[in-house]
Order: sequence, then structure tokens, then C-alpha cells
Amino acid sequence: MQFPKKEEFQKQRLLKSKLDKLRANFKESHSRLKAKKARGTKLKEILEKEQRDVKKLDELNLTSLFYNILGNKDEKQEKERQEYLKAKLQYDEAIEEIKLIEEDIAKLQIEIDLIKNSEERYRILLQEKEEFLLSLQDERAKDLQEIIAEIEKNELQIQETNEALEASKPVLHYLNETFKQLESAESWGTLDMIGGGLISTAIKHGKIDDAKLGISKAQFHLDNFARELKDVDIPDRVDGSIDIGNFNTFGDYFFDGLIFDFIVQEKISKSKSHVQRVYLQVSRIETMLKNQLQSLVNNIKEKEQEKLQVLE
Repeated sequence: MQFPKKEEFQKQRLLKSKLDKLRANFKESHSRLKAKKARGTKLKEILEKEQRDVKKLDELNLTSLFYNILGNKDEKQEKERQEYLKAKLQYDEAIEEIKLIEEDIAKLQIEIDLIKNSEERYRILLQEKEEFLLSLQDERAKDLQEIIAEIEKNELQIQETNEALEASKPVLHYLNETFKQLESAESWGTLDMIGGGLISTAIKHGKIDDAKLGISKAQFHLDNFARELKDVDIPDRVDGSIDIGNFNTFGDYFFDGLIFDFIVQEKISKSKSHVQRVYLQVSRIETMLKNQLQSLVNNIKEKEQEKLQVLE
């Protein structure tokens, strides 16, 4: 004998699970926002300092005269400009991520409001189911409830796995777009090196700007993806071949490689290789998730067959 409100119970159970996760994500997003704002403030201070350093060397002052006499003012100016550019790229990335996180928080709030009533409904049904189960005494009922519990567990895991798979899609999209922009920048940079002129230089820099925007979005979605993976058990991940922790600093690695692109073509190639490595890493996880999803679906089919045998 089954719980009369089994379907409604399972529906509310999944909604309650989703609500709990949304609230956890909402809280975690606020923490991320606070950390990103603190980083943004720090980066702004660094940016302003580097800007002052560049300005000092551009002006006729004691420091400028000192480097003129030593004969390496141009070298010092180039170094200061590179440090300023790096600070500018990192600050712009932080501002973009703050914007994306704020949008994510607003979206999470809407989703929470839509299903928050499921919490009370689930509590009522849970109490009813408990009373129902206590009324059952035979062995057949016990076996049936164990099978149903296993099916419900698998259904919950399917929900979590699907959410992780959905989170992987924008990551792969933006990494792929960034790779294309860097590939294009590399081609225009090669033309620039053999005398392409101002037009090829401008196009190359434009492609790098597009790549920079793409990497900000990729980093944001990588953080979301890493968060979703915490709810999914992937045994293959323990071998160390996939290091989720590296995602947190992906943007910094990218900018450290990209900062000298304006003068050294090789750096664009290195940045492109780094993007490709992360893309392949995420792709491997996506494949694992798909395999896990199929395994869970197969488990449910087997359990449904067992349930049918018990009922018959």
C-alpha cells in the first residue's frame, strides 16, 4: 500500500529541496558580492596608484630628470604603463563580476519568492506520511518503502546533476567565445608584426577587449558551476585530474598572461592555451555529469521494476 499523496509529496519534496538550495545560493552570492566589492576597492586603490606613477614619469619633475640622466626613462615608463594596464584590466573585471553577481542575487530572490510556500506544504505532507507509515506493519510495506525511498533519493540526485549540467553550458560558451577572440587577436597581431599598420593594431586590441569581457563572464559562471558541483558526487573527481579550486583564480591567470600582449605576440598564444585548458577541464566534468545522469536514470528504472514486483 502506497502513501495516498505520494506524487504531491514528491513534488513538494523536490520544491523544498530546490528552495533550500536557492536560499543557500542567495546567501553564498551575498558573500561573493561582499568579497568582490572588497577586491574592487583594493584594485581601485592599486589602479589610482599606478595611474599616479605613470603621470609622474610623463611630467617634468625630479624623478623624470633622474631617469633621463640614467638613460632608461622609456624603459621605466613602459614598465609603469604595463603595471597600470594590468591594474585596469583586473579592476574592470571586478566591476563586471560585481554587476553579474548583483543580477544573480535579484534573480535568486524572484525564484525564492515563487516557491517559498512549498516549505509549509511539504511540512504538512511530511507529517501525514509519517502517520501513514506508522500505520503499516507488514514486511511487504517495509520493502516497498525502502524502494520508494531509493527512487526519491535518485530523483533528487538527478535534479542536482541537471542543475550542474545547466551551469556548465554558459561556462563553455564564454570560454569558447574568448578562445575565438584570442585566436583572431593572434592572427591580427601576426599581421601587425609584419607591418599591418594602425588598422591591424586597432583590430587586435579590439579583439583583446572582447576577450577580456568574455573572461569576466566566464569567471562568474565558473564560480556558479563550482558551487553547483558541491551538490553532486562525482567519484572520478578524487583522482586530482580536475581541480575546481583553480577556477577561483582563473581571471588572474588570464590577465597575467594577457597584460604584455600589446608588445609580445607570444603572450596572446599563452592566454589562448590557458583558456583552452580550462575549457577541456570543464568539458571533462560535463561528460562525467552526463554519465552520472544516465546511471541515475537507469537506477530508477531498476527500482521501478523492483517496486512493480513487490506490488504484484
